[in-house]
Amino acid sequence: GVSEKFRVIDDPARLAAARDEYELPARFILFVGHLYPQKNFATLVRAFHRLADRVPHDLVVVGRPRWRYEGDLALIDALGVRSRVHVLYWVPNDDLPAIYNLADCFVYPSLYEAFGLAQLEAMACGCPVVGARAGAIPEVCGDAAVLFDPRDPEELAEAVVRVLEDRALRRALIERGLARAREFTWERAARETLRVLEEAAADGGRRP
Repeated sequence: GVSEKFRVIDDPARLAAARDEYELPARFILFVGHLYPQKNFATLVRAFHRLADRVPHDLVVVGRPRWRYEGDLALIDALGVRSRVHVLYWVPNDDLPAIYNLADCFVYPSLYEAFGLAQLEAMACGCPVVGARAGAIPEVCGDAAVLFDPRDPEELAEAVVRVLEDRALRRALIERGLARAREFTWERAARETLRVLEEAAADGGRRP
């Protein structure tokens, strides 16, 4: 479930402090996740290369390298977008909500995800989500994200530009995202688990 610390922050001083602390650009697209092949970071870099001339946003990356990540980072230089990509290898969990709040779009390009908490954290912070049509991501996001083929950087680029430029779509995604995230709180998860256990106990009691 989503921790209660991930929420819309109405404190301008806290947001400004986070922007200063991590030297965040004025407007940015956000990726949060470990850097290894399954996370499909290379497709995000290729998509950003395609859209960089169309929007003023930079790309902010929060994630630790895991394995076979060198090619992904080299791609940033190879495509000439190094000046627009900011890699923060580690951010304390308490600071992540402010970064989600400051982002204009969150991208989750993973090729496979059994659940994926980051997109729900972004939604809980009022950040619109663009997610891969893969694994459990469509099921988790419901109608609260724009989905794309994770093998197609052009489709990802178009999805991000739509979210950044279409105000009505942004508003809808933010509203749906906040509602969607509320369905995945730890409190609700605990209640559902308790309900299932109680039903199982009741069923057991009825057996001869």
